Amino acid sequence: MTVGVARVAENADEAFDRLQPGEILVTRTTSPAYNMVLTLVGGLVTAEGGPMCHAAVLSRELDIPAVVGAADAMEAISDGDRIEVDPVNARVRILTTA
Repeated sequence: MTVGVARVAENADEAFDRLQPGEILVTRTTSPAYNMVLTLVGGLVTAEGGPMCHAAVLSRELDIPAVVGAADAMEAISDGDRIEVDPVNARVRILTTA
């Protein structure tokens, strides 16, 4: 489980430009374009994906706490919210809003 500031980004370039090391990336999905960004994150939440998608595989390889396939993540989580990512229970909780 990890707690941190959510950084909502639509693409890898936006994430790389705005993300501070240790923040939690919230995005629709990931691809190899996100590989450099993923080395900076403290956690990952994606709206799409399953156990074998890019986000799931890379988060396991890089030991990043992640919840993949949180369908309403992009709408429910705002940039700057403080969130908790619980990969064991596949749960994301908003602790404080921005």
